Amino acid sequence: MKQIIQGNMHRIEYIFIYFILLQPILDVFAYMELPIPEVIRVMAIGLGFLYLTFFPNQKIQKYTRFYHVLAFVYFLAHFITNWFIKDPFSLTLELTHMIKTFFFIELLLVYVCLLYSFSKRVDWQKIILRNVIISMAIISVIMLLASFTDTGKRTYDMLAKAGHTGWFFSGNELSAILVFGFGMTLLLMLKNKNRQHKLFIFSLLLVLIWSMMTVGTKVSYGGLLLLLSTAILIAIVNHLRTKSFPINVIILLPLLIGTILWTPYSAIGQNLNLTLTNQQKSEQDLADNVLIEEEGVGVGIVLSGRNEFMQETISQYKDAAIPQQLFGMGYGGNYQRDPKLIEMDFFDWFFGFGIIGIIILLIPVVSIGFYILRNLLQGRFQKIDMSMIMIGLSVCLGFGIAFVAGHVLSSPAASIYLALMIAYLYVLSNRLKQPNEGLD
Repeated sequence: MKQIIQGNMHRIEYIFIYFILLQPILDVFAYMELPIPEVIRVMAIGLGFLYLTFFPNQKIQKYTRFYHVLAFVYFLAHFITNWFIKDPFSLTLELTHMIKTFFFIELLLVYVCLLYSFSKRVDWQKIILRNVIISMAIISVIMLLASFTDTGKRTYDMLAKAGHTGWFFSGNELSAILVFGFGMTLLLMLKNKNRQHKLFIFSLLLVLIWSMMTVGTKVSYGGLLLLLSTAILIAIVNHLRTKSFPINVIILLPLLIGTILWTPYSAIGQNLNLTLTNQQKSEQDLADNVLIEEEGVGVGIVLSGRNEFMQETISQYKDAAIPQQLFGMGYGGNYQRDPKLIEMDFFDWFFGFGIIGIIILLIPVVSIGFYILRNLLQGRFQKIDMSMIMIGLSVCLGFGIAFVAGHVLSSPAASIYLALMIAYLYVLSNRLKQPNEGLD
């Protein structure tokens, strides 16, 4: 087994590299309620385990083997605890939630090792950006087809809210995916010097902007404005520094202006009460609309919108047995009828997996974050370029979305992009310490 895996390490790496292209198709299958995505993602976890176990680096082998044993022991204790204590207990829900959560951790470890290995052999940034952009193009085409055929799934159940998610399941999940992909597409626009390629990227940016506004969530709209504004600032600074023709400024600035001008006519404009129709509503209509307003991006607004679920979960946790406080109450807590998540990933992790569980789950994230920060400090932040800024901002947005809106860390469709970008940022930061090992 060991010889077979080690002899096919490069093939396994390319499987994970091109696994990115498969994500939109898996998400459509999930929307169609086909079991194919779950099966393939479980297989990805298994293949990732083999890749990490036999990775040609003794230190990484030792670390990942220990962590896998630790995670297995924890999840076993978590499962047994809830099997005996939790009532009702849904075997399917509990196993699915554990697998979806561990998918992010496993893929994070895989992509960190994979991109580190890749960066020594090929133009890894070009390959990653290309695959993510192809994935975004597939999502955009699906969104367009759903709009033209009027078959898109409504983002919200209430009629007062506008927007659709195409043939994808969750509005917040799709919003997070689009934010991640939009950041990488902007990065390719900034880095690419071929004007024909820029024309294609510009076309994709237009469709992505339309998609992000059509979904109608504050998550996608806020990410859109922040990433686009940052890219424009980078383009301006780069122009002033190099005195080159400001092609990126000329392309991106009109996109930002057009986005702002189009907002009142878009789904997000209606949901933010910025449309002309909404301005003409009576005070009573506005009051009714506020009552069903979606939880916003601001922490205070989010907590007020999710306050009921938060307080109920806190109450359940206080009343839970000590083993559940340590190992978690499982999916949806100790519910009586239907499981409800707070939809703030870090809180859901804490209550669902307990004190011990959230510590174990965050070990890889915190460790990799520590190495990234250490590399930045060793480089004295002097060699930070546009790639690090855009990817770093996307990672920060990813964790911000996970905290305030959820549907990231335990949602494989979105978490794979976050795992990929953290790994991307790690390899970029590593070259500050070892400049000859990275590519600009």
